Amino acid sequence: MDHIARYFTGEAGAITVDWVVLTAACLSLGLGAVSMISGSVRDVGLEANGMMSNYEIDHHFDTEEEIQALQAAANVAAN
Repeated sequence: MDHIARYFTGEAGAITVDWVVLTAACLSLGLGAVSMISGSVRDVGLEANGMMSNYEIDHHFDTEEEIQALQAAANVAAN
């Protein structure tokens, strides 16, 4: 009987219980934050997808004459 009383009043292993509770609290806070943010991240991703899907990639490269004309126009505008 004395063995059972010592078991319930002893503090051996109490630090383990503290760490388990602390870890569970941190994990719960992290999961809560992720669940709150995940909807917004999805919406921003869909919005970016919508904007990028309207872009057209120009595969036409300027010739040397076009580049010189652009540089000349930029020089005239700068002066």
